[in-house]
Order: sequence, then structure tokens, then C-alpha cells
Amino acid sequence: MIPVLTTGCLLLGMTKDYWIIEQDGLTIQQYGRGFILPKLLAKDQHLQHICYADLAQVTLNYQVYYHISAFDFGPDSFKLGLTAKDGRQWTLDFSTRVKDFLPQFVNYLERQGVPVNDDQQIMAVVLRGESLYDHFNESSNTTKAN
Repeated sequence: MIPVLTTGCLLLGMTKDYWIIEQDGLTIQQYGRGFILPKLLAKDQHLQHICYADLAQVTLNYQVYYHISAFDFGPDSFKLGLTAKDGRQWTLDFSTRVKDFLPQFVNYLERQGVPVNDDQQIMAVVLRGESLYDHFNESSNTTKAN
């Protein structure tokens, strides 16, 4: 019994939501919170497929994590928000190392007729070759100082 619990705890720490860019849409696996071992062991992994034609909008969002002490190491958050034409919504995590594929992905979404909302001008930062972390944390430090 104990090895099963140990394995379960190990599996819980190793899971991460993921998404796959496909030709006709995005495939998403989100594990959620709570006891996920049954989801990991299930034959049907409950992958969601969202066709580009069903998307009303995609939003790029970078959020600075404000550290409350020198020992607070929380990461900034970079997300892709999906809104379907029927109102359903998903939030997908991005890696901050997106310079190799983000411009092509945004261009592909737009060619598929999916509007991309980039109010923070994230694409401009990526295309200039700047670090998203440095760009957004520098401007947030300037804001905090004023």
C-alpha cells in the first residue's frame, strides 16, 4: 500500500497541463486540481480539441509576480486566453521562452481567422528580441517607484 501512495505522490508532482498546436485547432489536456491519479490512469485522457473556426478570440497576457520578500521566488505568468464563439473559455500557460514560435503561431491564428488580442504589445517585445521578463519587470519597477 505504501509504494502505491508514494508512486501516486510522485505522479502528482510530475503532471502538468499541456496543449498541442495542430493544423485544424488546439488539443488541450488540463488536469485541474485535487486528486488526479484516476485521470492519469484512465484510458480516455479527456483531451479537448478546439477548432480554430470555433474561436472568437485569443488573448496574450503577461502578468508580473510581485515579490513580497527576497525569499519569494514565484514566477511571472504568461498565458494564452482562448474564448470560443459559444462563450467557453480556457487559459493555457505559455513558457516565457516563446521567441522561437510565438510570432509564427500568432500569424497562423490570424490566417485561420482568429483575432489575437495583444493589448500589452507582447509580440512587439518578442520581435525586438527583448526578454519578456526584463521588459515587464522593468516597467513595473518604474511604476512602483513613481
